Amino acid sequence: MSEAAVVRQPELRVASAAWLVACAGFSLAYAPVYWSAAHGVWQTDENGHGPLILAVVAWLFWSLREPIARRPRFRLDAGRRRAHGDSAGAV
Repeated sequence: MSEAAVVRQPELRVASAAWLVACAGFSLAYAPVYWSAAHGVWQTDENGHGPLILAVVAWLFWSLREPIARRPRFRLDAGRRRAHGDSAGAV
């Protein structure tokens, strides 16, 4: 196992745990909304396409998860440092 793989493994665990917490919170927050929509407004002809749109959006986000994860990270304080003239921390 390479040294880079050893260093990145804890980062992956932290990122996975953060995503797990985020998904659990999202599920707890929106499950009642989806339940009421499935038993109410999505039963009508005018809004019956709602579950299909939701499924397509979920699939698109899932299929783009790796390109999004490979995006370069940015630092939130980089703009503040540039505004104060500190170029040492600029990204």
